Amino acid sequence: MTITILALAFLIGQAGGATLKGRVVDSVTGASLQWVLVAVEETDLATHTDANGTFVLGNVPVGRRKLFVSVVGYGLARRDVEVPASGLELTIPLSEGTAAYTETVVVAADRFVAAEPAVPSQQVLGSADLQNLRGVLADDPLRAVQVMPGVAAADDLRSEFTVRGSGFAHVNMTVDGFAAPHIL
Repeated sequence: MTITILALAFLIGQAGGATLKGRVVDSVTGASLQWVLVAVEETDLATHTDANGTFVLGNVPVGRRKLFVSVVGYGLARRDVEVPASGLELTIPLSEGTAAYTETVVVAADRFVAAEPAVPSQQVLGSADLQNLRGVLADDPLRAVQVMPGVAAADDLRSEFTVRGSGFAHVNMTVDGFAAPHIL
């Protein structure tokens, strides 16, 4: 009888699970991401990251688990982790866009000409930036660019604009890495 009670108490003490801690960051800039959903598959365990991009999940079952990490403007990350009884701490980078995150690294030479070093101004709009600007003017990306600092619209009937006094003919536009000189 005493051995049964001790064995039962030992099993109840082990049923708590491990603590999973981590940080979610932007894969390009390394900046912390807040309000990111972090969930463990096949459990009711889920939480959101704080202002520092950190999260804590308690009572995670020990063993192989799948984490789902998701936030608007970034691709869904699915990561397999082995959770030891002592707990686990990890950093999860999220890629901008809507594709699933994978941990494949490809190293290749650039097929396109690099930006000129004498370019006075250059800015890249990613999918998250376009998502934030999409409701500005009729969901038109070229019209959304017109509300950015240093950009002035020349005509309300066309999407042409000037950047810091330089006409539209002198603005280089690329879409997904391809030159688009005649986008209008």
